[in-house]
Amino acid sequence: MWEKTSSFMVGADVCVEMLTAKRVKSAYQFWTFCGPYKIDWVGDEMNDWAAYLTVSAYDEAKEPKVQLFGAHKFLPSYAYAVGPGEYLSKDLISWGMYYKGAAISSLRVPRGLAV
Repeated sequence: MWEKTSSFMVGADVCVEMLTAKRVKSAYQFWTFCGPYKIDWVGDEMNDWAAYLTVSAYDEAKEPKVQLFGAHKFLPSYAYAVGPGEYLSKDLISWGMYYKGAAISSLRVPRGLAV
């Protein structure tokens, strides 16, 4: 889908989910971004593997989500968004946030939520 994409931006009122066309290891890789989000370099994984894209409306004030990133400086090697709640490492694994030993390296926390 991307092949030559180097940057990526999601508007403030939108959530975007991307999914790979084929399995990576034992699962499909996916990324979730809830705006506002902007990155100047998408990284090799998303650039090479993303094949499907879903866009939905997002209201951060009504349904805040914490953005979890598996690389430093909010790079999207692995990305997911979660609402308020308690989460365990098995949840991270099921979301693809613990692939190849990667862990959460960056967070974006909306105003009003605490981590």
